[in-house]
Amino acid sequence: FPDQQFQAVIDKGLSDCLGSTKDLRAYFQEVGRVLDGMFIVISMRKLNPNLFRHGWLCQPRRELMGPQFEEVSEFKPAQQVKGSDGTIPYYLTTCRKNSRRNDEM
Repeated sequence: FPDQQFQAVIDKGLSDCLGSTKDLRAYFQEVGRVLDGMFIVISMRKLNPNLFRHGWLCQPRRELMGPQFEEVSEFKPAQQVKGSDGTIPYYLTTCRKNSRRNDEM
């Protein structure tokens, strides 16, 4: 995608799949390249704010409690585990990438 193509990017779990700090930094750098606006990350792990590097303005991370899910089949969506409401932490991080176009205005 071209630079600054999107005004918003939502990550619902992709960052959870990237294991190394190097991979996470490369991912956030690429998001920053195509983004000209808001980045919303919903994750099951606490992301270190230093992964975002310079140019990001991030709100304090919010912890939300939700249910646990499990896969029952590769052909069906994951199912909520009964009795697990409010037992699993999910972390919401919102950041804004400063755009060069906005800086020039």
